[in-house]
Amino acid sequence: MTVHIEGLSWKPLQGSFCLKEVSFSLDRGSVTVITGANGSGKSTLLSLIAGRAPYLRGKPSGTLHSCGIDVFSSGISALFPRVLSISVRTERELFRPTVRQELLFPLQFLDVEESERQERFASSVTFFGLESILDQNPRHLSGGEQKLVALATAFAIRPELLCLDEPFSQLSNSKKALVLEALRVFAREGRTVVLSEHERNVLDGIASREIEMEGGQVVYDGPFRSVEDEKQHLQSIDIDGPSRNTPRFIIDGVQYHHRSITHNVQKKFLRIPFATIESGLTVLQGDNGTGKSTLLRLLRGLVRPERGTIVFDGKKIGKASSHKKMIYLPQDPLRFFYAVNGREQLFYGVSSVEVERLIESFSLSSLLDILPCYLSTGEQRRLALACALARFPSFMLLDELDAALDLRWRNLIGRELTRSVTSGCDVLIASHSRFLWSANAREIALEDLGAFSYG
Repeated sequence: MTVHIEGLSWKPLQGSFCLKEVSFSLDRGSVTVITGANGSGKSTLLSLIAGRAPYLRGKPSGTLHSCGIDVFSSGISALFPRVLSISVRTERELFRPTVRQELLFPLQFLDVEESERQERFASSVTFFGLESILDQNPRHLSGGEQKLVALATAFAIRPELLCLDEPFSQLSNSKKALVLEALRVFAREGRTVVLSEHERNVLDGIASREIEMEGGQVVYDGPFRSVEDEKQHLQSIDIDGPSRNTPRFIIDGVQYHHRSITHNVQKKFLRIPFATIESGLTVLQGDNGTGKSTLLRLLRGLVRPERGTIVFDGKKIGKASSHKKMIYLPQDPLRFFYAVNGREQLFYGVSSVEVERLIESFSLSSLLDILPCYLSTGEQRRLALACALARFPSFMLLDELDAALDLRWRNLIGRELTRSVTSGCDVLIASHSRFLWSANAREIALEDLGAFSYG
């Protein structure tokens, strides 16, 4: 067996036990999905299996062996390259100046011939279609592209055990199909895959086993349970907000490119000849790497276009601080927090009545006094959105807000955004899940406005 766990418990430095007496084993060549609501312990369990206990700041108990190695007594270095993991926050795991170097760096530590290293590198690049971004800085890529780079690195290393936390979040449908095929290749080669995922329907036909977590405990362990299309369970809510005769944003002749520290590489441009963002709820769509996140940052004033102008409510966008009623939530929700805990950020300069309503609506009571970095990604997203709504913004820019959220919280966020738009706050959200939002939300395909190109 590849993984053996017996009586595993984990208590973080802050909060109560997040894993309690977990026991199971994983056979070689299996694909196992760990399911459960946000905060049920999925990410913590995957991190422990991958040997990341020293970075979690807590106290373990029980037995945990990965690929025959005692994880708690050996550490993460003893597991490489037999065990690899990719977290939901992929951007934090990329540190080399180019994608090419990111892929080649771990291969130098493998006990294989140089010719095989180059073959693995070339095969991985071709499989994931990374040829056009090899000389780009990974930190300048979209969240979906960063995820593909991390997966391509794992594909080249070929570990015995691969742990993936929400591998399909932030990916377009075409890229999800690519990742599914990669998982099939891993399984055919006899490698073990264990992953957490809320989009259960994408795993039909590939996952052989399901382990469901609830409150840090295993409540189901058996064959993967197929589910109906999640669209049938998402609530559709009509939006009837105040009408306005003028657009909120006017984008005119905008051009922007990412700067790279690497010489002699093609520049990656975003060009939008002309576009408007109207009032109400607007969903921004496009494939990974087409510039959705970059456009949101341009609209907020976090980066400035080289050419053209962006006008918000009749005023040219300048510094981000000049539009205090506009709020931007990035893909990584942890970047939104500035206070030591959720309570301080929620109550800072806002109405306590609205805050109390949001605490109840988002079930935040148990999370308020915990450092945000100790929360799960889904919990961070809920807390970040509650902090944003508490300030009664005039406009919200939301980047992949639904990623890594279970069905319950997706529906809740839909209701809260509906309430916000009805009250006069307009929303532009970048998302690959178009069916999550109301039937009468306006859709914008970034490819129709302009897109990233190389030149």
